[in-house]
Amino acid sequence: MILHIPHSSTDIPDRFLGQFLLNQDDLGAEVLRMTDAFTDDLFSLPEVPRVQFPYSRLLIDVERFRENSEEPMATVGMGKFYTRTAHGQPLRRELAANEEQELLRLYDAHHASLERLVEMELAREGAALIVDCHSFPSTPLPCDQSQTRPRPPFCIGTDAFHTGEHLVRTAVSALGKSGYQVGIDSPYAGTIVPTRHFLQDSRVSSIMIEVNRSLYMDEASGNKLPSFASIQATLSILLADLEQAYSSRLKPEYFDAVFCGVVPGAGWPERFAIITACNPDGETVDDATNATTTRRLFERLAACGYDPWEVIGGSADARHQEAGFGVVCSLEAGIRLGREFRQDAIFWVEGDALSIINCANSQLKPLGSWQDRWLG
Repeated sequence: MILHIPHSSTDIPDRFLGQFLLNQDDLGAEVLRMTDAFTDDLFSLPEVPRVQFPYSRLLIDVERFRENSEEPMATVGMGKFYTRTAHGQPLRRELAANEEQELLRLYDAHHASLERLVEMELAREGAALIVDCHSFPSTPLPCDQSQTRPRPPFCIGTDAFHTGEHLVRTAVSALGKSGYQVGIDSPYAGTIVPTRHFLQDSRVSSIMIEVNRSLYMDEASGNKLPSFASIQATLSILLADLEQAYSSRLKPEYFDAVFCGVVPGAGWPERFAIITACNPDGETVDDATNATTTRRLFERLAACGYDPWEVIGGSADARHQEAGFGVVCSLEAGIRLGREFRQDAIFWVEGDALSIINCANSQLKPLGSWQDRWLG
């Protein structure tokens, strides 16, 4: 797990103050309004690395896309370089080319640090989870895309490719046990992923956690409330639950699975996934429920344009069997389908190599020869 904390700092070094058009008091008020105050203190877990931007987002916002053409907030003067305040007033003069380059070096250094930690996690664990740590004002700012009121106590931001449903369920459950309602991609959506891995590498997962500031601070003064410690404890439990869910180990019997069913008419494809919908979340359910979810999986595969064939996986003594399907699809698509149907794992065949993929973190473990596991 990696904690990403982009908006906790209020620091604008003196050498940059001349870029701003506001007087000292108004600039201070804008910094308070836009800072995710104390998120560097709220979000913490022992031995979990973090990437924290040391400057105010008003200087340069490392959470924004580097190119304005890709950043929706650039249309309101709040791309990586803020030119407008939250209320739409002029914030900053036009920057010279050398000034932009100096700030972009800060931006690039931050993203290089995040990418470096992700690469280290991938090398060590085979997967990486980013928790994007934020807070938000209790009432919408004029610049906000969502003006819905009232705002929930917590918000979870997701990405369709990089945020598995198991992570969302874990977060909602952890916060629900503490009595809090959660908005999913509302009032804020999305979560950060390094550009190198964005929509490319399913081993990299990410989820954004946003805290309503009224829970822990006086938004007018910027001071902590007595409830701060309680919210901090709630977030510690949430982070621990996310870490456990993400690093979950598969049941030993999964690694001994054998298979039978139908051989495709054209013979075995070069690569394919084996997916079941039985016994979601690793919990045994009755035959009727499994039959229903298996039918739903078949209908989902057909709707996606796949041509699935029957594959049954289970134990060598046939005491436990689960109906499923072989599917010619990408590995990433197979993982997403496994997550959609709340599976601990899917199997992947490439040539004669059989592997098991942990749906929680996309970790791949080779299991040997496919033909040795196929019973016909």
